[in-house]
Amino acid sequence: MITFSKDLLAQNPVYNNSVVEFSSNIADILKAVITVGGNSYNIYPINNIFYFNFKEIAKSIFNQNRFEDSIIPNIADSIFYSDDSILKSLTVNFKVISKTGVEDIIDKDYNFIRSVEQLPFYRRKLNMDTDVKALLPTKNFIDYEVTHFEGFPFDFTIEGLVSGDEFYFRNISTNISSEVYQSPDNQVKRIFLSDGESDTTIDDVLLLNSAVNRIELFKNGEFKCNFNIRKIESECGVYLKWANNHGGYSYWKFDKVWRENTSVKTIGEIAGDFDNLQNIYKNGNLMGKTSTVTMSLQSKIEERDREYVNGILESPTVQMYVHTSPFNKMEEFDFINVKVNDGSFPTANNKLSKSKINLTIEMPERYLMTL
Repeated sequence: MITFSKDLLAQNPVYNNSVVEFSSNIADILKAVITVGGNSYNIYPINNIFYFNFKEIAKSIFNQNRFEDSIIPNIADSIFYSDDSILKSLTVNFKVISKTGVEDIIDKDYNFIRSVEQLPFYRRKLNMDTDVKALLPTKNFIDYEVTHFEGFPFDFTIEGLVSGDEFYFRNISTNISSEVYQSPDNQVKRIFLSDGESDTTIDDVLLLNSAVNRIELFKNGEFKCNFNIRKIESECGVYLKWANNHGGYSYWKFDKVWRENTSVKTIGEIAGDFDNLQNIYKNGNLMGKTSTVTMSLQSKIEERDREYVNGILESPTVQMYVHTSPFNKMEEFDFINVKVNDGSFPTANNKLSKSKINLTIEMPERYLMTL
């Protein structure tokens, strides 16, 4: 029988180690074969103990879409969308084989979420974890701070609503509850407050005014968490979106005043015609140039937003919304990839409740005429 001395959690972050340690009581062990996703891996024991790390396998499965977000919301149809790119279950076959051909076999299912965790406070975090949570920064898995910029696409992601679960929202201020919704599957649910053109109120329950809107989430009649949703009135600005460390997407609108800089560089030059000076009019031909456009952005942030916004600095994918004015219906390809320039940033200040973040992004390379 195969026994595990070290196994994975009920849900595992893709971008951290996911190591299992197991053994078998069959005699004369030769090797173990681990089969997952149609691929098999041969491993050999150390003192009859097998070790295997699923990190690279999980990464390869999750990285196939390169963090691309395929959901184009239309809140006139629905504000809830299931996203199958964030949470995946892998079925793994473990087979231990002896030198005489005896086999010991077991199948296990492991769940992975597209996230990464840090060492500080991680064990304490595991003790606080709940069955329903938002994929956002939180100190207690109960309270989540959400900032929504009116007129720009925005959603937050909830994990833990499985097939058949009934859930609803309740506004603490008005004591009004939404209708009861039923989860159609086990995937994470993305709750869209705006598709760019329209903002939602979820049956007039959220009542998104410019103050902080305190919204409770209930699952199967039981309270699960609070969302403190602050709406910022519509205003122009540069709107960025990124994949956050928790598995969902985050958004932030930077100020309507920004600085744009274009840097050009000559590729090379081809020598001119081989002729007498009186017969030519130029010494050579430029092969062409490369052009890079950068934008310097800034935004004031409050302490409640600091951890949320700082996530953009480490994200592997940052996108810019093509519209700088509010109330444009989001269409496919309206978010384009940009690069946050490398460097150091002030990410904490324990003396001030408000501060400013300055960011430089590099636009996609421009296509130019070249020889």
